[in-house]
Amino acid sequence: MVPALGPHALTARLAHHSIKTRHRHRHSWRSGADHTPWLGLLSPPVGTSMFLPSFTHCSWRCLLFRWPDAGAMENTRPPVTGRERPRDGERQCAVIAPFGLLALLLPPLSLGAPMSTAESVNQAYNLALDMQMQTSTLLQTYLQDQGRPFSNPGFSFPTLSLETLPSTDMPFEIWHGLEDGVRLSLTQEAFWSFSQHFRIAMVDQHILHHGDSIVEDQLWEARLKAKGLVGNLAAIMTSLGLPSPAANTPLGPVPLGDSAYRKKCRGYVIIRDYSFWTDRAVTFLGELKAKYSQ
Repeated sequence: MVPALGPHALTARLAHHSIKTRHRHRHSWRSGADHTPWLGLLSPPVGTSMFLPSFTHCSWRCLLFRWPDAGAMENTRPPVTGRERPRDGERQCAVIAPFGLLALLLPPLSLGAPMSTAESVNQAYNLALDMQMQTSTLLQTYLQDQGRPFSNPGFSFPTLSLETLPSTDMPFEIWHGLEDGVRLSLTQEAFWSFSQHFRIAMVDQHILHHGDSIVEDQLWEARLKAKGLVGNLAAIMTSLGLPSPAANTPLGPVPLGDSAYRKKCRGYVIIRDYSFWTDRAVTFLGELKAKYSQ
């Protein structure tokens, strides 16, 4: 569990970590652990909210800092030389990231103060809108990176599906007629599921491309944002007095992974259906934003 710290102590701990330390943990997600110690960014606590903006001068991985091991605070920052010397963008991250993370982790009001429903909805809507804008790029990059037939112009495989993914079969009229609490719960469950499927897609891409795939980073970013939206939705439900979401359970076996081609198909379906649910979330949260901003 991440300890509760004041803003000054939190900033000091964040600033302590060097680029060398961050790169040492760069690929730790492949172990299969969920890494909840990472300041809650990969697994936001139920009832909290988070909006993760895009940073153009650094990679998303630069935004992760782990609490130091025992005795780590006694050591000074080691010199960075040779091939470990950070690039300009990474130098910027070393300065900007601690304060950017602090702004993300602290609520907009006084420390510990709950957010209003309108604020929670607005935060979730902004994040969902950002996710929607990135989805098209993610899908196109993924298809191009897989080679033919995926990279062929107009590639589509509408009949392909994964039974472990959230359903996309519910007609809009039925979805729109559900109560807000039901739709919030279904949306939260959907994006938790996508966050787990993205991890599988990341592992598939690492195996298929021997760790040299631009898609891995984009999938990692999509997974991080999906988990952030889960926290945002939980905050909305809490502010509305709705029952707290049940504990999230690990994802079971996912089909379509017994060959390179089927692994590529699996990633395609995950991103395609994620796009559907992202569009649905933006529309739904837009309705809630209009409702609670009055």
